[in-house]
Amino acid sequence: MRRAPGRPKKLRRKTNAEPKKPSGASGMKQRNQETVRCRRCKELGHKQRTCGGKTGADRKLPKGANKV
Repeated sequence: MRRAPGRPKKLRRKTNAEPKKPSGASGMKQRNQETVRCRRCKELGHKQRTCGGKTGADRKLPKGANKV
């Protein structure tokens, strides 16, 4: 059954011997804080969408490279 809005949550009364908040019992998992790496320029700290590095249009083509 669902409790009505505005009603207090049901919490059992804990004894004094029980710890207040055991580690990891906050209900949320910890996230891994990894530094992001750009897929375009392979540098750390930003993603491909916000990359201001070199693009494919910036590379130099040798003369006559478009001939079939």
